[in-house]
Amino acid sequence: MDCFDACTYKFSPIKYRGDYTPKAKGRQAHCAVALDKFTMVILGGSFSDNLIDPTPVSPEDSVLSHDMEANTWRLLSKTCNSASEPIPWNLVFHSAFKLDH
Repeated sequence: MDCFDACTYKFSPIKYRGDYTPKAKGRQAHCAVALDKFTMVILGGSFSDNLIDPTPVSPEDSVLSHDMEANTWRLLSKTCNSASEPIPWNLVFHSAFKLDH
């Protein structure tokens, strides 16, 4: 992942810490939602280069959380669904947003 600096209009790579690092391949056709000042969630996407009919990421890799302060990743796909409902597996070219109440 790269960080964009709006003042300099430049991208710089982010160095990760912690035990988990997302797959080295670039993910495309995903969406990212900032939940708060420090937490971003990445949903779905594809590692495929095929833009017409991309293969979705596996359900095990479909939901990630990034702590922007600590620069750490957590894989949420394995822990976010305790009700035994399937995690959507085909989230490609989609959108998501956070609703505040």
